[in-house]
Amino acid sequence: MDTFQIGETVVCYCEIRKSGNLYDPTSVKIDILKEDGTSIVSNTDTTKEAVGKYNYNFDSASKSSGKYRFRITATDSGKVSKKDSVFRLES
Repeated sequence: MDTFQIGETVVCYCEIRKSGNLYDPTSVKIDILKEDGTSIVSNTDTTKEAVGKYNYNFDSASKSSGKYRFRITATDSGKVSKKDSVFRLES
C-alpha cells in the first residue's frame, strides 16, 4: 500500500488490456472511498495518457488521514471490468 502526505496529489493509475494488449474501452471511470465507505469521488472520468493507460489526480488537501480505496471501472460493449487499489494518507 502506498502512503502519501495529506496535501499531496495522489495519482490513481491503471492500464487496460484486452488479450494482453493495451486497449481503449468505451468508458473508464473512478470511484474513491474512505475506509468507512464514505464516497469522496463518484463515477468520475479518468484522463487518458496513451492507448490503454489512464489516470486520475486526487487532490488530498483537506482530506483526513487513513486508508482510501479507489476503483477503476472500464466498460466496453456491455462488458464491465473493475480494479481496486488502496492507499493511505498521513499528516
